[in-house]
Amino acid sequence: MQPGGKRDPGEGDIAALAREIDEELGCGLVRDSICSLGEFEAVSANEPGWRVRASLYGIDVTGDISPKAEIDEVLWINPASPPDIPLAPLTRDHVLPLASRALFNQNRSGSNAATADYLHKGNPIPL
Repeated sequence: MQPGGKRDPGEGDIAALAREIDEELGCGLVRDSICSLGEFEAVSANEPGWRVRASLYGIDVTGDISPKAEIDEVLWINPASPPDIPLAPLTRDHVLPLASRALFNQNRSGSNAATADYLHKGNPIPL
């Protein structure tokens, strides 16, 4: 699962994103890095019979990433070859394919070549 949660009353996506990143990972959001990836639906990982709808964003963070609140651990994985572990449906069906495509497109376009090279050598990225 990724950090995230429901918006508080009157709170927009970006304010909720910044709050959740701080509450769950203890780091800050770099506002100039925010990139909307779209809205997605999946079967809920923790509430049988329910579906989740998520607005996903690609971001950069500032500060150390450390699990807080309901996050037990932080695991860095390569989205093109995730380990054989249980993954939330939203992660498995939407987040990892998006991350894999983004890395492929970066590599093809030559943009951010150092990052694309790093990742295509099998190095992990945070999700």
